[in-house]
Amino acid sequence: MTFNRLDVLDDALKWEIGTISAASGSLVSATNRIRSQMILLESGTIIDLINFEKFQMTILIYDMEGQYINTTGWIRERYQAESTRYYAIVLANTNNSSLVGLVNDVSAQLQLVTPDKLELSICESRLDAQKKTRLYNEF
Repeated sequence: MTFNRLDVLDDALKWEIGTISAASGSLVSATNRIRSQMILLESGTIIDLINFEKFQMTILIYDMEGQYINTTGWIRERYQAESTRYYAIVLANTNNSSLVGLVNDVSAQLQLVTPDKLELSICESRLDAQKKTRLYNEF
């Protein structure tokens, strides 16, 4: 299945205070986490956290019908989508402090890099579909 990367990712990725249950994939109230909406990513897309020393993430994986499959658990490394599916992201400080009022600042710590090395930054509570010149040669 081929996607136009900007069509898939251009739909604003919204962030809000809260988390997602690792057991069920359901939304849960929390002030020390921010969660994204589900987003369709193609195989090979990299979810990259800019500052692993200060932040951590968990990736929740859903099938093409939006049914919860599983989670990565808390990770502090790049994650590569293994297949084309829906994903949701939860971010937290490594010290588990409150993120109330910091949604934009924290969400700006995340980048998506498509398989063709197009870098898309997630910031200001949405996915900015801006091409950047930096390529990730290490992938």
